[in-house]
This record gives sequence, structure tokens and C-alpha cells, in this order.
Amino acid sequence: MPGKGTDVRLNIQSPVQYSACDPDVYGPYDEGSAMIPELITPQGTVVESGGSSSGDGMADTSASLTTDLSPAELVESYADQLREAGWTQIAREAAEELAWSTWSTTDEEGQQWAGMLLVAANPVVPDRMFAWFRVERAD
Repeated sequence: MPGKGTDVRLNIQSPVQYSACDPDVYGPYDEGSAMIPELITPQGTVVESGGSSSGDGMADTSASLTTDLSPAELVESYADQLREAGWTQIAREAAEELAWSTWSTTDEEGQQWAGMLLVAANPVVPDRMFAWFRVERAD
């Protein structure tokens, strides 16, 4: 508009192959981290921050997201990707502010793994979500 400023925002999300955490270049840090597939956010969803941790036979990854999607829609988007990565959904539940699902898979060595996916809406910021996926080896 004439005489008005323009607000331009650019968000770049690099593919994992350009990350220092690329498992093909550096190898997975541990067996738990290797069990977490790359999960791509749905179009229009922005990762604001994230993190991960791992230990003996477990790993998790989390992210704070900005999106117009509901927790249930986000869980379903990630669920499709988990199925493609060989995970089997065991249970799921969704409410307006929270959605979760549980998962299982078997690695190449025949070891069973359990997973839990959780997405919760931020009660203060309407378009902000918290997503978390944890895997644990069955001993």
C-alpha cells in the first residue's frame, strides 16, 4: 500500500542432510536416537524451538510449534510419518487441548521399542503447540 511499510518474515528450515546431526555423516549418537525418524512438520507449521535427549535405551525429541492445526491434526500428521518409518500404532486419544498416541516397532536386531507421541496446546498462546516423541527399548 502506498505510504505504508511492508513486514517481510523469512523462516528457513534446513533439511537434516545439512545439519551437524546428520546420522549419515556422523552416525547416530546412540541406539535410542537412531530409532527416532526425521519428523517433518506440516506445511504452515513453524518450529520455534526444540531439543532432544538420550540415555541408555531411550531417547526423546521435542519442539515448540506455531500452527493453525489442532493437537489431533498434528498427531495424525506425525502418525503418518511414523507408520512410514515402520512404527505400529497401539493406541491414541484426542481432546481439544491434548492428543497422544503410543507406538511399537522392532529394530534390525529384533529388539522391541515403545514410543509415545504427545501434542499439547499452549493454554496462553492460541497458536502455539508443544510436541514430544519418546522412544524406549523394551528390556
